[in-house]
Amino acid sequence: MSAWLLDIEGNWHEANGDIEIRTIDFITRLQTIKGEQSFNANNGLDFLNIINGSSLLEVEVENIARDFNNYFDINIGNAEEDRKAKVMKIDINMKLKNSSNNETLNYTALIGA
Repeated sequence: MSAWLLDIEGNWHEANGDIEIRTIDFITRLQTIKGEQSFNANNGLDFLNIINGSSLLEVEVENIARDFNNYFDINIGNAEEDRKAKVMKIDINMKLKNSSNNETLNYTALIGA
């Protein structure tokens, strides 16, 4: 699996920095809630419902986000699946902790198999 992040200016880059890697770790943990590999290009609706707040597992998403509180505050936007391209897009807004200028990162994570 590889992950690419789209920044606010519309530039794509592979996740390889410290914050980006923590973002991918967060997303990976979301994918394995209750031991499920919830994202699947053929039937990814469970993961979509979790991220988009249509699932009882939303509380577990909040619990996972708390584990990253030392690094950033996370707000998850909508998720959408592109079955033809076999990818999933998740909007993520992160306010970095310990940032001198209250830096906020806005990403669209593109996850593929």
